[in-house]
Amino acid sequence: MKVKKQTIFILIAILVLLVLIWQFIIQPQNASGLPGLGQKTVNVPTVTSQSVIPTKAAADVEVIIDFSENQRITGTVFAQTAYEALEKLAKENNLLIGIKQYQFGVMVERIGQKSNSGRYSWLYSINGKPGNTAADKYLLQTKDKVEWKYSKI
Repeated sequence: MKVKKQTIFILIAILVLLVLIWQFIIQPQNASGLPGLGQKTVNVPTVTSQSVIPTKAAADVEVIIDFSENQRITGTVFAQTAYEALEKLAKENNLLIGIKQYQFGVMVERIGQKSNSGRYSWLYSINGKPGNTAADKYLLQTKDKVEWKYSKI
């Protein structure tokens, strides 16, 4: 009977260990700390642009989120990067942002109910010019105009 209890205990311990390995080592972590498949869903009320090492002060910028169906959200925020500007405007409007973290930086995959697909993608521009780096790396200047547009690719 004692051997049977020890065997059951060892099996439970191995199962718990395997679950922990799966959650914390094999699967990447998302923004909420739960396992995900390499994607993060940022609950915007918690604004965090931790991948940016500040090299200059934040700036007052105009931000536009264009859903391309006669729906646009605009506002002015105080932000250092194009991604942080998006986060702040999204927070003000209770929108969720879905991102994917790459070595080069953050890629926005979803804003509100619009997600990237084979035909459409979220792209950003600064003062009418396409962003030339990851949005969380693009440092803003005062009076910049940041536009996030759901565009046909």
